[in-house]
Amino acid sequence: MPNKFPHYTEAIALGEERIFADRDAEEYLASLAGVPPGIGWLFGADICQDEVVNGGFEQYFFGHGGLVAPEAVLGFEAIGQPSAALLLSKAMEKFGPEYPRDRLDRVSVLDDMDEEAAIALEELETLFIKQVKKENGGYKKAADRYAASLAAQTQ
Repeated sequence: MPNKFPHYTEAIALGEERIFADRDAEEYLASLAGVPPGIGWLFGADICQDEVVNGGFEQYFFGHGGLVAPEAVLGFEAIGQPSAALLLSKAMEKFGPEYPRDRLDRVSVLDDMDEEAAIALEELETLFIKQVKKENGGYKKAADRYAASLAAQTQ
């Protein structure tokens, strides 16, 4: 049987068609229920790594992409990047005991963050980016291997 997802971007494309990460949390979670969990996790990890590598945790949490952070943690674990998952989890803890899916709630926390917390977030960001680039062969290779394993879930 040919691999349904020879490259992780094909699995992500399925997520992009069905997951509404640019809407509110309720609509996002409802759309997420319409795809296999692994697709949602990979979708979340892809948004996270793209935004953090290109603009940092502040950009990620400030924007709509931060909505998918809980799924991104699961995605990094699923693709074999547990250190990246742990670092993202630690960054999410800066927002309190219950991570806020609502963008304006995250923006409020970022705006109120003191210098010490902001520096700690930047340090986590630096470590996260290093892990995404190297852990388990780097994000793209790890995501490709994981996407190949998703074929059975999406038939």
